[in-house]
Amino acid sequence: MNHRISFLISTVLVALVALPVAAQESETRNFEITYSVSHRVQEGGQSPTLTFESPMALRDASITLSRAGGWSQTEEYSSLYRGQRQRVSINQPAGTYEYRARIKGDNNEGEEISFEFRFEIIVVEEIEVEIDRDRIDIGQGKIPIQVNRPVEKVEITIQDPDGRRLLSRTQSFSSERGLLDVDWQPRGEVGSIRLQVHDIDGFWTAVVIEPFWVEIEHQTVNFNFGTATWDESEEPKLQETLRVLQETRAARAQYGAELRLYIAGYTDTVGSASSNVRLSTRRAQAIATWFRENGIEMPIYYQGFGQSVLAVETPDETEEAQNRRALYILGNAAPPTSEQIPQSNWQRLR
Repeated sequence: MNHRISFLISTVLVALVALPVAAQESETRNFEITYSVSHRVQEGGQSPTLTFESPMALRDASITLSRAGGWSQTEEYSSLYRGQRQRVSINQPAGTYEYRARIKGDNNEGEEISFEFRFEIIVVEEIEVEIDRDRIDIGQGKIPIQVNRPVEKVEITIQDPDGRRLLSRTQSFSSERGLLDVDWQPRGEVGSIRLQVHDIDGFWTAVVIEPFWVEIEHQTVNFNFGTATWDESEEPKLQETLRVLQETRAARAQYGAELRLYIAGYTDTVGSASSNVRLSTRRAQAIATWFRENGIEMPIYYQGFGQSVLAVETPDETEEAQNRRALYILGNAAPPTSEQIPQSNWQRLR
């Protein structure tokens, strides 16, 4: 924003004559100073700046800025011509500060001239956004985000795997911060999600999520009846799955530390529904533990669904080997809820 301030400056001109006393006359002149200030800036970005134009020609000129707490900064110039523009960078921490600026120098007659004005600068902390990947549910159109600044809005753009736009919408917030839920109406297969988060001061930052999930092919491990243990003869199945998992992980190396392994467990209909959920959870955890102990360092999550998702429909109390199974999913976020994964209640292996 540009500012213009008019100053009425009275100077005393001294005429030296061949008399013992100097004769004095008074001269009154109007000067207009123009300045602009980057009034509101973001911490970690460009420094706040003051740009001013000298209202007249000055020699041995300077500008001094001062604020509360005894801070001051002085820039010196051998000369300034009228209308010359100068830019001053200001080192200010986060917060709101009022400044006094004083420009001074000698005019062409050798008199010291000074001008003063005041302005305010607000420095806000840099906006930071974190994605809660443990609670993402793309199948339900929900992404929790953690934001350190009061948020005005979030612009959501979703594309399919071929780069075609599926959705574009803006979600408004009432200066909220902390944990916020970004949501949308799901449509089509998601290839990428871009969230542009705007704070109440007009600053923004963007995060892009490119979700992917790969189901790892494997042979089903046969657990001992009613337990989360298996015989030693089942180990080669897990070793082969480990090899496939490592190859798939290497092929997705560009995702680095974001890769996660999700293990879902299921049972047949023998036993009560609640006990089968507990049993399938213990079995999924046992497989997760085996992978951790055999060299998988990425975060591993597990969840049991019991008999709620049957591969083969059977009556209650029916033994069916195809229903006693597990899914191994490699991805960079929690798999979306679906028929196979009806809820998102993943537990991280500690």
